[in-house]
Amino acid sequence: MDRRAFLGVVTGGLLAATLAVEAQQSRNLPVVGVPHTGPPGESPTGLPGKKDPLPLALREFGYAEGTSIHIEYRSSAGHDERFPALVSELTGL
Repeated sequence: MDRRAFLGVVTGGLLAATLAVEAQQSRNLPVVGVPHTGPPGESPTGLPGKKDPLPLALREFGYAEGTSIHIEYRSSAGHDERFPALVSELTGL
């Protein structure tokens, strides 16, 4: 293989790798913040055994969690004085 062919192959490989990396970059998803007063891990509905209806409702409008929207949950764990800080934290996202 002559020098020009070698440089052409190497250059083409580097350009292809750069394009592949750019294609795989993640985009910024919209974030929906959900503050609640219950303990962490508990459903925001506050009802035992009940799932959060928000992801299902968003799915009806064409949003899918993780692909077109991201949902962030924050809990004050029963400490009502922390609630304003949680809201401002979620607003910052």
